[in-house]
Amino acid sequence: MELQSLRYAAMVSTMTFNRAIEIHQQYLDKRGIAKDAEEEILSFLGWSDPQEEQFPTDVRIVLASANFSKELTTAVMWLNERDLDIRCVRLQPYKLGNELLLDIEQIIPLPEAEEYQVRIREQAEAKRAAARSSRDMTQYEFLGQVYNKRNLVLAVTTHYIQDHPQATLNELRQVFPDSLHRALGVVAPIEKALEKGQKRYFLDESQILRTGDNQTVAVCNQWGIGNIGPFLDIAQELGYEITAQRANASL
Repeated sequence: MELQSLRYAAMVSTMTFNRAIEIHQQYLDKRGIAKDAEEEILSFLGWSDPQEEQFPTDVRIVLASANFSKELTTAVMWLNERDLDIRCVRLQPYKLGNELLLDIEQIIPLPEAEEYQVRIREQAEAKRAAARSSRDMTQYEFLGQVYNKRNLVLAVTTHYIQDHPQATLNELRQVFPDSLHRALGVVAPIEKALEKGQKRYFLDESQILRTGDNQTVAVCNQWGIGNIGPFLDIAQELGYEITAQRANASL
């Protein structure tokens, strides 16, 4: 049982966000459930927008059974000591007249010991939690307009090109280096952006930009709490005043 769950976890750990949507949509359609897979996954993760680079940053395993052998529980506790996240939940059904009652009890980690275990792993867990957490709904004011993270990047990049109409694509990449978004970069030639599609880049006609060397480029729209900070640092270095609405702080 534990080995099978690890195989599933390994499979999920390499899954892209789009692949997860595809698989979940097949599941919903097969069962006649009229829901949109992308909306359901975004809601479950607490994300407002897809963030491919943060999916999946970690995998949680939950084993559910009526009983657990000593060998299995020993293996699970050993794996948890090595910073995996495996829980064992015991499900015991009872029949009361015509009703079926289900007694649900978490046995690993024990509720009494869970707080202690969390404290021991606090530092490592905090790093993962920061990457997983996308509930930050901070908006930013720039030049009198309020933007979410993705639209802020578009607005700042657009404003920079308007102020520097002679800037080439290479010069633009030096100002906004690809390392700010390792997977997609801040800007990309339109050919590359079209290959990835609108879920990765701003591709509306009004959003397409042109550099000083007559290159047509698109701005990446995949920005969240995990990668917006370095971009804000660049904007600050350029002298742009950006105010975080929730944090109430000027950057």
